[in-house]
Amino acid sequence: MKIRTIGPAGRLIIGAILGILAGVFFGDYCKVLNPIGVGYVMLLQAPIYPLLVSALIHGLGTLSPCTFGSLFKRGWIFYLAAWGITLGAIFILVQAIPRVNAPFVINPAQKGQSASSILQLFLPANLFTDIAGNLVPAVVIFSVLYGLAIQRFKNKENILNVFDAISTASIKIWNWVAILAPIGVFALFADLAGTVSLAQLESLTLYILLFAIGSVILAFWVLPAVISALTDLPVRRLLKTMRNGIIMGAVTTISATAIPYVIEAVGKLAAEHNITDEKRETLVKTTVSITYPLGQLGNLFVYLFMFFSFYYFKQPVDIMEQVLLPILTLLSSFGSPTAAVNSVAFLSAWLNIPGDATELFVETLAITRYFQVIATVVGFYFIPILVLFAFYGRLKISPLRLISGLVFPALIFGIITFGLFHLEGWLIPQRVNTYLSFSLPESVTNGVDVTVHKTAETVEIKPEDASLNETSLDRIKRTGVLRVGYNVFPIPFCYLNNKGELVGYDVAFAYELARSLNVKLVFIPFDWDSLVKDLKASRYDIAMAGIYVTNERIESVKVSNSYFRGPLVMVVPSSQAHKFLSRQRIAKIEDLKIAVFYDQVFLNLVNETFPQAQMKVVSNLEEMASFNGFDAVIWTLTQGSILASMKPGLSVVVPEDLGPPFLFAYLMPPNSNELREYVNYWLDLKEDDGFTKKMNDYWILGKPSADPSPRWSVIRNVLHWID
Repeated sequence: MKIRTIGPAGRLIIGAILGILAGVFFGDYCKVLNPIGVGYVMLLQAPIYPLLVSALIHGLGTLSPCTFGSLFKRGWIFYLAAWGITLGAIFILVQAIPRVNAPFVINPAQKGQSASSILQLFLPANLFTDIAGNLVPAVVIFSVLYGLAIQRFKNKENILNVFDAISTASIKIWNWVAILAPIGVFALFADLAGTVSLAQLESLTLYILLFAIGSVILAFWVLPAVISALTDLPVRRLLKTMRNGIIMGAVTTISATAIPYVIEAVGKLAAEHNITDEKRETLVKTTVSITYPLGQLGNLFVYLFMFFSFYYFKQPVDIMEQVLLPILTLLSSFGSPTAAVNSVAFLSAWLNIPGDATELFVETLAITRYFQVIATVVGFYFIPILVLFAFYGRLKISPLRLISGLVFPALIFGIITFGLFHLEGWLIPQRVNTYLSFSLPESVTNGVDVTVHKTAETVEIKPEDASLNETSLDRIKRTGVLRVGYNVFPIPFCYLNNKGELVGYDVAFAYELARSLNVKLVFIPFDWDSLVKDLKASRYDIAMAGIYVTNERIESVKVSNSYFRGPLVMVVPSSQAHKFLSRQRIAKIEDLKIAVFYDQVFLNLVNETFPQAQMKVVSNLEEMASFNGFDAVIWTLTQGSILASMKPGLSVVVPEDLGPPFLFAYLMPPNSNELREYVNYWLDLKEDDGFTKKMNDYWILGKPSADPSPRWSVIRNVLHWID
């Protein structure tokens, strides 16, 4: 009786399944396996660059110029076909994403990157820095140039033998590491299943669905069907041949790990079709090596993400950008799977999309990277098979099967697009202003004894508190109380949420400062017109409420180092945004009415900058957002963006020449030299320990705080073996 052994694909699948089960059972305890999984992937990647460079130089150097010309002449069309099919499928999918009519933030002074910056991806200035920077196209071009140069050597056998030895050794090393595949895959999936959180991806459901559906149909239907229509190879046979490479690439999320499987599989298919001459192995390695940077089809789904980011960040796209986007996506995504991140950064700069678009893309990789690699690995098979069969004249084109292999999937893509477009309300939760629901994290308030005075009348000032012979820091130490002045208007720095709680960026820092000083915390309200007067009278020890730095304040009281800066903006109806692109345009608007909240800084700014405008002083956010009786609101970028998010149809314009950004700082009484030095040093410490970044992400960027509770697991939530 013949015993059937488990092949490489089976071992990988078993390792992945066991890893998922371990992650579900043990939860976040599986994070201890992360170094094993990461180390395994690093070992798999180690021989890839030597293999890539040596295979290209050896393969091209072995060929004669005539043979290389024939290979290029018969092969270039299949690269175009792979790119065209993938981009065409994505073009259909992007129709499911709603379009934006008006931008949310308009910055006419902001300039995107020039397309010429793509050249740094391709020009090999230094091989070692290119490898270190993972600039695969530059590495490939370097190798191609040297390979073409060696073609013309008369005595080239010795040098080619060196590159052949490196190539062979690289594959052997890779095979040694691959023996550990089940262990490495188990560790990777246990860590993933035990620690990853998908809650923050809720608003990206449509994008993730489109990515997953598109890549799966492309990889398992469209591309195999096209290969079959051009070679007469059965689709089932092709999928079986690709299985090991697809699974290896998917479970490691590194497409390069599939290359040895691709080389082996393409060689076997060629041998089965009587392609057995001595050049076959060289041609296979050469074509696969060239395909690695150029066949990263999964990277082309950046095109899909950029269209989704237009909607997500409320950024309209014009016709020219729609035409250029697939071309620039293709050019900027050559290389490796990580090139997709660089592509997003490049395209976001070109399109003036907010910088956190790249961070958003990286967050989705927890799911999309698997589908990205699957599409890429199938591309690794698609191009070399067709190029090799075309070179040896083994193509057997069936026009009817080719048309059906493209048309029927296109219809399916269209149906899916139509259906998902009409499920927009369910798949894309409406992005509403969440700031009013934000609360101070428990980690911030825990252990701090706090009193919040709602009105200034309830605050009793003791005579000794105003003593000129005592510094602010001495008074805080003596009384064990930190008195913080606040104002509830400057959202998101200091404001009242929908529960009536005093919250905000500066409020969180006030709690942290009280904790650092080990004292009680008392909040005392102030009015903007009496801020400096109150500080001079030592009514409170420090004012922390989105306060701007001015010359008057610097001269009158002690000012901390600036902890934030905000460009000046105009919040206007989107239909009128074109009138506010520059200071000169704004000055030409007749009967202009500008709203400001009551702060002498902004009152003076409007009087000096737009003397012809009428001012309306507003007292709360709701009145500002109503746009009743005025044409625009002047504020800082962060605050203006929050205001615009409260009412559809508003845009934030960053006019040219409106002035330098406002600096935010904390203000202290005149006799507070020691306290100011302490606060400045303390701000540096908060930057170093990550507190500043956490508060910036939460209050300024509006990102939900991470759930501090442990990940769900069987041992914790079912068996209750641990708390």
